[in-house]
Amino acid sequence: MQQPVIKCSPGEVKIRSIKELLPFEKPEGIFPGPAWSGSRSTNKAKKKELLTWFTDKIEDLERRAQGKGTRAEEKVLLWKVVRTLLENDGVLEGNLEVEKAVRTILSPETMEEGMGDHGAFSAMGDLSSTTYGPNIERADPQAIKTIKNNLLKGDRAAAVWHAVDRKLWSHALLISGTVGRDLWKQVVQEFVKNEVKTLGEDADSLAALYETFAGNWEECVDKLVSASARMGMPMLGGASRSGGVNIDEKLDRWRETLGLILSNRSPGDAESILALGKLLVGYDRVEAGHIWYVIFL
Repeated sequence: MQQPVIKCSPGEVKIRSIKELLPFEKPEGIFPGPAWSGSRSTNKAKKKELLTWFTDKIEDLERRAQGKGTRAEEKVLLWKVVRTLLENDGVLEGNLEVEKAVRTILSPETMEEGMGDHGAFSAMGDLSSTTYGPNIERADPQAIKTIKNNLLKGDRAAAVWHAVDRKLWSHALLISGTVGRDLWKQVVQEFVKNEVKTLGEDADSLAALYETFAGNWEECVDKLVSASARMGMPMLGGASRSGGVNIDEKLDRWRETLGLILSNRSPGDAESILALGKLLVGYDRVEAGHIWYVIFL
């Protein structure tokens, strides 16, 4: 017996104003936009009106953010970055004054009088004042002889890895740079793992920057939150969010990490910016992640 067939057909299309379903707060309801319409430019009168609206909105957010925690503070930062984007007609890089304005938003503590336009991101702390034991690269005669013999045979890769094994980083980096980018990137990874990450958590953002310099863009996120931690596994030397290591504290280093990358641009670093933005959004730090996306765009 043939079963009846139900055929779906479209119903009536009804259009309703979004304000009926999701009423805007007063500031959003009177937003004088759009800022740009098909181009990056906007007339001076419209821009002035928009900047006034943004300033009032940010002041309101700052009042409401007091005592509300990290995400509320990061929301204020996001709005300030977007206002800077508007002030400079959609440009956040390529101009010293604009770049300085962005750094002032992200790391105001580094822009104190006397530090210069480029800043120093002192939030990392004074690594030089901490004693980690002697780690001076000494020229072991036997190691140098082996490196030289490998070079005499034309085996530069063997010379590089022997230098890495003996932690002769200047030799390893110099030789690997003449072989090819892939080998050099691997050496940088080993250097970061052995000589930068061992300095402690204050060096996490510096490690991410060095990985970015090397073109290890996807891997740079591991320097803030390890791959095992992102999978919910225990972290090296600690535990995940539920244990002794607080992942949120590691994510809090995003500002100095972004500041370091923006103050030291390198080819392809937008990929690191995108990867780190995804990391933050993945941990529900949405506003912080969107700051990275705004920079990426």
